[in-house]
Amino acid sequence: WAHQPFSLLPIPGQPRAPTHQSSNPSILYIARDIANVHNALLRDLNAIYLQHSSVYTPTDISDLTFYIKAWGDAVQHHHHGEETVLFPTYDAMAEEVGEKDSVMGRNVEQHRLFEPGFVKMMEYIEEV
Repeated sequence: WAHQPFSLLPIPGQPRAPTHQSSNPSILYIARDIANVHNALLRDLNAIYLQHSSVYTPTDISDLTFYIKAWGDAVQHHHHGEETVLFPTYDAMAEEVGEKDSVMGRNVEQHRLFEPGFVKMMEYIEEV
């Protein structure tokens, strides 16, 4: 039940996970690391969702609000790191082997789609 409402990402190399063969052994390590980081953020979001309806006292409200703010800060830090370091690095590596288009552009687009609702939620949390 803790894996909902947002499903966790399958960990590459694990049973039932999609496989992608690469000649670079570091790719599987990187893919696992990325999946684990995203799953940690999803687990936090699931915890927020699953616990919010049980929060009534001022102390509990304060604690949950702090937890949501900490989660939001982690998401912002994570997205900033991806967009300023990780994605440009991957794009440069892909360009070296002949890829003309950004291989990470789709991920940046996903961030942009996520951002408006995320910003609205964080503004609300600041007011609580």
